[in-house]
Amino acid sequence: FSFWEADPYPTQNKLRSPIWTDGSVDRNVAILGGGDGAIQDALRFITDGRDARAILSEITRILPPYLTTAIVNLVGDTENLQRHYACASSSTKMEWDFHSALREIVGSVVSSASRVLSGWISCHSVGIYFKGAMLGPCYPLNRFLALLFQQLVIERNGADILQPEHEVEEIECLHPVEDDCFNNRHSITFVGMPQRTSCSVIVPRLGIESSQEAHQRLGAVRQILPYWLPNWNPRSIGS
Repeated sequence: FSFWEADPYPTQNKLRSPIWTDGSVDRNVAILGGGDGAIQDALRFITDGRDARAILSEITRILPPYLTTAIVNLVGDTENLQRHYACASSSTKMEWDFHSALREIVGSVVSSASRVLSGWISCHSVGIYFKGAMLGPCYPLNRFLALLFQQLVIERNGADILQPEHEVEEIECLHPVEDDCFNNRHSITFVGMPQRTSCSVIVPRLGIESSQEAHQRLGAVRQILPYWLPNWNPRSIGS
């Protein structure tokens, strides 16, 4: 599908479980990339079409008020700090600190509402494959939701949706060329990994630039406005 074209997933052409005689299927859906687009697409597959805003709205409605406030403040303040530092330079340690803080609050959310949240999972056979050791660059809200559903899917189905350090080397269609690629068999080879991954749907979210120069500019091209966050009052840097 072209970039602006309305895609048919997940509410149309429901994903069917592949029936392959050699049993080599690894995932129904392989999403390639670790940024905002990849995470949003993964959330849509996993939750049958919910986007980040809808998921956050539902989470804040069912959680205790103190936990809702903690989530909104952490995600909002993290976004504020991340944009502040992005204007100066990139900090790997800062990213890991954000990552750890978000993972810690994910544990509290899962402990409080695991049963309800697990009911939102309509497709657990989703993998987000990305080159780095952690997701990003991406908005903290997307990172939080990715970590949340990672934990929920692990607890419910035993599968990890996040697959770091997976750089795509080759994608091969394993179906007749005249057939539509959607819901048909594919194989992915990752750099340095001898075993290929099979899937029925591939969503490439690798961006349009791969040069070293482009990677050096990642911090400078972030959008100015954060995601919509209910009841978040941004605090000034250093307060």
